[in-house]
Amino acid sequence: RWMAFLDELLGYKKSNSYLTVKGQVNESAKKFGLSIQERDFALQLFHERGLIVHLTATEALRNIVVIKPQWLIDALAKVIRDPGIHVDLKEFHKVGLEDDANELFKKGIASRDLLEYLWNHDQVDFFVDLMKRTMLMSTYGNHNTFLIP
Repeated sequence: RWMAFLDELLGYKKSNSYLTVKGQVNESAKKFGLSIQERDFALQLFHERGLIVHLTATEALRNIVVIKPQWLIDALAKVIRDPGIHVDLKEFHKVGLEDDANELFKKGIASRDLLEYLWNHDQVDFFVDLMKRTMLMSTYGNHNTFLIP
């Protein structure tokens, strides 16, 4: 049952980079007769074996199962990059975030608005929690500003 569950989860790779536990993951678990406890044990095992990425430290992390790890790398690379090579400030000027981009790439201070833009308003809480838990980010000043060393 667990292998059929894993096969179904990984079958979503063609159209999704991640799945939500409350959505596709629960539906698949029910389909194969897995209890919530079995589902959680299976996800933990699959994570430990490197088949998926499923972190459980916060609610935002717990609700996402990453089936394409490259998605994580691509998202983090939008924030952690060499501005001299990879940044075109004209892009940020067009959307009114040029000052925010300058703050990030010169001082390592990111606004929530900039992160929302960089991550296409998709799973921003997940990425913020991930970066905080891996010590790639910390809250700076108010809860909408972050320090990214």
